[in-house]
Amino acid sequence: MHLLETDGTHLRKSNDRTAGGVYSPAWARGGIASALSLEVNYYRVALKNAIDSVPGTLTLNRCAFLGDAVSCANITRASNGDVTGINGTLQNLNAINTEGLDGTFTYRSTAIRGGTIGLTANAAYLLKYDVNPPAALNAPTQHCVGTERCLATDQAFPRFKLNSTLDWSSIPFGASFTARYISAVYENDGHRMEAAFYGDVQFYFSPSWMDHKVRLTAGVNNVFNTAPPACDTCDSANFDPTTYDLPGQFGYARLSYAF
Repeated sequence: MHLLETDGTHLRKSNDRTAGGVYSPAWARGGIASALSLEVNYYRVALKNAIDSVPGTLTLNRCAFLGDAVSCANITRASNGDVTGINGTLQNLNAINTEGLDGTFTYRSTAIRGGTIGLTANAAYLLKYDVNPPAALNAPTQHCVGTERCLATDQAFPRFKLNSTLDWSSIPFGASFTARYISAVYENDGHRMEAAFYGDVQFYFSPSWMDHKVRLTAGVNNVFNTAPPACDTCDSANFDPTTYDLPGQFGYARLSYAF
């Protein structure tokens, strides 16, 4: 699929390719499962003239080591020569090329003691995320998979991510456990940010004496109190808040009524 878009001066062109399939066997339904399916999708997106900012470190290196006039013009210095700012104005980059696999597994059992057991898993495997700086910089392609701050912002590009939920549900009550996994990434200085595993639990109760119209839900996110991996180069408080949970556990309760 080809998509065209313009900002008035540059034409942005996207070339997308996707393929996927779903397997949902009829033999499983009504026997060991009320629902069972596996879905796998492949995608590849090539975007030309994508809007993004040039990383500050790349601008500094181009100016300091190659004397590139375009890069040097984007650096502000004090009278003593110290760098006081770098112009990170959004520009039309040459291209962003990304490629990956997404998978979803869904299972729901038949009735067991008035309830059902369910398992869902959503996995994402990033094969490629490459960014080309503007042609005027004549700079190498940045390979972002498995890195942190590849684009000079607090953002990780983990190769693998997984969200999975196991639950037991009935009309009056239920419980669930959600596991979230983010694979390890590396900063530009070579520091390894270890993989992160989070666990969330949730319970609900809906009494029959109120015709199951009232539901009390309570839960705790990050029940294992997993700390985000330390980030040496992040702008925030030594971790990446765009990818990882804030430190500490988070508890909540919710009361709802169905009219």
